[in-house]
Amino acid sequence: MKANNVSHIALARTKLMEVLREKKVFFLSLFALWLVVGAVLLSIPHGDEFYLFDSIHCPYLDLFFKYNTYLGDGLVQALVLLPLLLFRIRLYGLFLLAHLSSGAFVQIFKRIFDMPRPSAFFSNVHFFQTVEGVALYSKHSFPSGHTASIFALITLLALISKSRAISILLILLGVVIAFSRMYLLQHFLLDVYFGSIIGVGFSTIIYAYYFRNKSLDVLTKSMREYYLSKRKAKYE
Repeated sequence: MKANNVSHIALARTKLMEVLREKKVFFLSLFALWLVVGAVLLSIPHGDEFYLFDSIHCPYLDLFFKYNTYLGDGLVQALVLLPLLLFRIRLYGLFLLAHLSSGAFVQIFKRIFDMPRPSAFFSNVHFFQTVEGVALYSKHSFPSGHTASIFALITLLALISKSRAISILLILLGVVIAFSRMYLLQHFLLDVYFGSIIGVGFSTIIYAYYFRNKSLDVLTKSMREYYLSKRKAKYE
């Protein structure tokens, strides 16, 4: 039994390395981004990034970030991807698994660290601009759930995509949503930084684990196509 578990772990590790090699442009781009942002985090005091963000506020960006931040909401993502239930039900299930597992991890960490949000951290500072119609929260800042959610989604999409250009565009989408959380005074740079790592990590591991049992073909085919291909293979 123990030897069997070891073999499963070794096989999962092998498949994980296969995924990382296959999508090396996507992951190397992410690692480069994390290195740059990590260097920034180490070089500035916690919260100082808001003095820069506050200087770029304008009505157009207020409107843009006010609504595009919802793309980081897991419920919104689930509704947008709902048509996958009709055509790619297994892929939709993989999305739900990645979202729910990363989301649960985020919520646990939020309760463990219980860090104040920017509105509470800067409670004595009254010159930061806010966006009309956006409610500011005060607790459970670390890590960012919206950021974890969007990076879990873009990672899954990048893993099933065959285009390197699309992978880079997906990273840019994740960065925009992460930035919206800071622009709206909901999270710190530290929060979105670790939120992105959590989202990428869970989607990659879940995809690799699933991939060692099921081929990518299973993920992308509809249930009807998959069933018919199995039937055909059976009688050949």
